[in-house]
Amino acid sequence: MGEYVKYGREVIKIGTRENLYYTTYQGYCAALESNLLSGVEGSLSPSLYAKPDSGFCFRFPFPDEDKQLLGADLNDFNRGIPIELDSAVVEPPKQCIVKDGIFQMEIVQQKLVHRQSDNLLCLTLVWRTHPRGEYFRVEDDSDVKNILSQIIKHHVLQNNDPLLRSFYRNIAARILKGYRLNVSKALERKPKSQPREIMPDNSSVKRKI
Repeated sequence: MGEYVKYGREVIKIGTRENLYYTTYQGYCAALESNLLSGVEGSLSPSLYAKPDSGFCFRFPFPDEDKQLLGADLNDFNRGIPIELDSAVVEPPKQCIVKDGIFQMEIVQQKLVHRQSDNLLCLTLVWRTHPRGEYFRVEDDSDVKNILSQIIKHHVLQNNDPLLRSFYRNIAARILKGYRLNVSKALERKPKSQPREIMPDNSSVKRKI
C-alpha cells in the first residue's frame, strides 16, 4: 500500500506502508512546518507520519543525498550503507555471519520513538542484518556509542579515501544527532491512535523495529 501526500501542487509518494523510503525525517518535517504538505485521499494526514510512536520508518539522511527533493524517484529506494563491527564490542544479532570476529550491518532508516527504558524521545537508528535483511532499531545509549566507535574505527581511521572518511564521519554524526532531539511541540505529542505499528522485540541492539 502506497503512502502519498500533496507537496505544494504535486502528489508525491513518500513510501509503502510503514517504510517511508522516499523522504528523510528532517526533510519531511521541514516541508510540514513550512505548510507545504496536505493530505491525499486514501492516505493518512501528513502530520501523522511525523508523530512519535506512529510506526513509520524514514529514509536515513545519507550525506550524499542532501540535495534530493522530497519524494524524489530514487534508484535505490531501499538503500543500505554497510558497516563493519567487532563482535567483541557490539553483540551481533543471531542472524549475522561473523568471520574473524567481524560482522556487517547496513544502516537504512530512522524511527521516531519514545524509547522503552526512559521514555526519551529519540530518532533511533534502524539497521538491518547482512545478507539476510532483518531489521532492528537501536535505543540504548551505550549501544549507540559502541556502534559509533566501530564506524570511526573501521571506516574513518582505517580508510585512506578522504571522501569516504568524510562520508562516514557524517553518517556517525547524524546517528548521534537522532538521540539528542529538539522536536517542535506540534510533533512531540503522541497520537491517540498508532496506525500500522510494528510489534517491538524486548531486546536493545536487537529490538525489532
